[in-house]
Order: sequence, then C-alpha cells, then structure tokens
Amino acid sequence: MAFSSGIALAGIGIAAYFFLRRREAAGALAARFAGLHRLLLNKYYVDEIYDAAIVEPIRRGSERALWKVVDAGVIDGAVNGAGSLVNGAGAVCGGSRRDRCARTRCRSSSAWS
Repeated sequence: MAFSSGIALAGIGIAAYFFLRRREAAGALAARFAGLHRLLLNKYYVDEIYDAAIVEPIRRGSERALWKVVDAGVIDGAVNGAGSLVNGAGAVCGGSRRDRCARTRCRSSSAWS
C-alpha cells in the first residue's frame, strides 16, 4: 500500500510540475514522444478496438439476421398471413356484417351507417 501511494504521489508531483510550473515543458515532451502522447491521448484506442471487435459485428448480424430474416420474414409474414386468412374467411362466409345489414336494410346500429 505504501508503494502504490508513493507512485500516486509521484504522479501528482510530476503533473503539478509540468502543468503548474513549466507548461512549455509539457508541450516539448509531448512533441518529443508524439507516438506515446497520441496513444495516451486516445486512451490506448480501447473504444475503437471495442467498436470494431464487439459493436460492429453485433450490428451487422442484427441487420442481416434479426431484421431481414426474423422481423421482415417471420413476424411480417405472420401478420400478413393472418390478414389474408381473415380476408379470405370473410369472402367465403359471405362478406361482412355491414354488407348483410345493407342488403336487409337493417339500420338499427348507428355504427354501421
């Protein structure tokens, strides 16, 4: 614990030196170690690696499999099939209640007029 506390205090001291007392030294050090500075500035590129390795494959798989196959094929197919089944059953059974009421001049319900 004492070792890690010493490292932390040393880091605080170095940061205070570069950013409070000698700001021009921080810029010179960043220019001298440009590659390391870029690596640290971009947080070791963890976000970019995570995006390329995890997020993009899941997004592409979701578009190809879940959206185009499951949603468009299975779910939309079931809904369209149910609609066609009801439409076909209505045609076989002689139309809707509204059609039967119009043929028999049954106007008792205001909802059908």
